Amino acid sequence: MIQIRFKAIDRVLLAGMLLLVIVTMVVFNAYTSNAEQSQIDFVQMVLEENTMSQKEQFETFVDDKIRVLKSMATYPEIYQMDKDLQSAFIKNHSAKWGFRHIFIMDTGGTGFYPEEALTRNQGGEMFFTNVMNNDTYITEPFYAEDGTAIMTACVSVYDGMNRKVGALCGAINLSAIQEVISDSEMMLDGDCFIVDRTGTFVTAPKSDHIKSTGSLYDLKKSDVSLVKQAILWEDHRGGTLLLEEQEYLAYVCYLPDYTWAIIQCTPMDEVVKQFENLTMLQSVLLLAIVALVFCIIRIIYCWNKSLNETYRDPLTGCNNRAACTKMLSYLERQKSADIALVFMDLNRFKYVNDTFGHDKGDVLLKIFSRELGETFGKIGFSCRVGGDEFVTIIRNIPEEVIAEVWVKLCKRLQEESANLEFEYEITCSYGVAVRKKGESGSLEALMQLADERMYQYKAKQKEVG
Repeated sequence: MIQIRFKAIDRVLLAGMLLLVIVTMVVFNAYTSNAEQSQIDFVQMVLEENTMSQKEQFETFVDDKIRVLKSMATYPEIYQMDKDLQSAFIKNHSAKWGFRHIFIMDTGGTGFYPEEALTRNQGGEMFFTNVMNNDTYITEPFYAEDGTAIMTACVSVYDGMNRKVGALCGAINLSAIQEVISDSEMMLDGDCFIVDRTGTFVTAPKSDHIKSTGSLYDLKKSDVSLVKQAILWEDHRGGTLLLEEQEYLAYVCYLPDYTWAIIQCTPMDEVVKQFENLTMLQSVLLLAIVALVFCIIRIIYCWNKSLNETYRDPLTGCNNRAACTKMLSYLERQKSADIALVFMDLNRFKYVNDTFGHDKGDVLLKIFSRELGETFGKIGFSCRVGGDEFVTIIRNIPEEVIAEVWVKLCKRLQEESANLEFEYEITCSYGVAVRKKGESGSLEALMQLADERMYQYKAKQKEVG
């Protein structure tokens, strides 16, 4: 167990910070002439924080979908543009991808919809032109035949010769996006929705509200100039909205990549009612929150600093041998999962150190550690256990998947070789050993076996070479 100890200066700083916050809040309350305005300012700040958080959640959601499509487009089952292969591949995997449906378009404008076994000629549509002219393209919202509001994300498909052979497209239900931006809890009742440049609803808390309302700008007895200004100037701003005679406190966040705006609003009478005559309580709560956040930040800082010093390799930033030992100790008695150990090292690493110097060897270690994190780090726990030797601990992942990730790692290393300032092709050897679920062998013995297999692999590579 890591013990966190605060120095005397830390205690003084914490006490000073708390005292400063207390004095600031007392002065603030003493000079607050308009308690209601203070309450509104506080809620406006919360609205801003929530809306910016919703912007990040939205962008992360869409980016994740794009990444999924880009990853899928690299599979030969997709880029070979064989309809039978594409159909089987998509049907076998579509359930976990989170799209309404997925289709493929070739460079001639023929769209193939595997899940419906349909082929459509879309070559004359503006959609086809936009897809072919952009490696990544997202459509404006539209309605499917069943009335569901959707948008389509498209990525280019390149074959093994890096020639564009089409596009992979995934339709996303806008109700899923609404769920994402409605994720954060509001301190007051309110709504969150997205509109486009014309004020037309992209998403809304109720799906039927989108079609029935149409444009936010067309609502009667309303003033939505705040939204119009944010979209016109492509920025973020807070203020008030009047929607069908009801006043709302709102914050508008512009999404430049989509020319949309996220709007978070709460009824003004709810703001005043909820916080009326509670200025002092508000100050106390803010004080408590600031103090708590400061303490948590300090504790997390100390914790992370201690962990980094104990379990991080200072050169590469990768987990070190101590972290590997701790993880193996933790997993030693867990017999309910398959545990694979992948042992790796760089080929001809000594040659680089002897020929180009240890600083160039350090460069290789950093590159390898980074690429290892981008590949194996996504499915397991990777560590540098000494010199140029690395280990990844993986649970419940089939060996064939590990082999596929290994190929990706080798490919990335080959690409990095072209960027080196010295003549060297980055390659590595690996060995895999697996303890199946329910087996009782020690992980230390498993590590030795993976190490032996790595050297067997290295020997075979030398024979081939």
